[in-house]
Amino acid sequence: IVPKGFQQPEQADLTKLSSQALVELLESDNGWTRDTAQRLLYERQDTSIASDLKQLATGSTKPITRATALWSLQALGSLDSSLLKGLQDKEFQVRKQSLKIAEQYADAKAIQQQMISLAADPSLEVQYQAAFSLGAFESSARNAALADLLKRHAANQWIRMAVQSSLDQGAGEVFEFLIKNNKSLKEKQIQQFLVA
Repeated sequence: IVPKGFQQPEQADLTKLSSQALVELLESDNGWTRDTAQRLLYERQDTSIASDLKQLATGSTKPITRATALWSLQALGSLDSSLLKGLQDKEFQVRKQSLKIAEQYADAKAIQQQMISLAADPSLEVQYQAAFSLGAFESSARNAALADLLKRHAANQWIRMAVQSSLDQGAGEVFEFLIKNNKSLKEKQIQQFLVA
């Protein structure tokens, strides 16, 4: 449905733009423009614009641009400490997206520590993503964080499901953490989780 006399504006042919110009379009407020620019950057695999993407990932004023730049760096195989900054970003959306990316880099201790800390993030959405993403590696600290998530959110079926999905390894230790806490054992949902 369009108003009378509406004429579709001509779409720019983004394929003719330089990689540098495409990076600049990641700042666009138009989702189609931003997504198309990101797709074209991926298709080109032009690593010469990695430093520009890193600048956007840490310096853009727009959370969507910071997250898109991080995903673009990951797709180019050019991600570095920008990911750690993304995991510490002031906006929860960027932290959440950074957690998803971090799963592929979870063999690095610094990344693991930051992922574990996000299990106690102020944003429930970030905590929920952390419950999934912590399944990317195994450690006692990770298991403690998953147990803590369960204690804090025993009534939240989605958090329980996310934690369960991360327990391919470490379920026994999470079980131990939970049974040592008398308060959590009184929670009906924790009891159900332990016998499931």
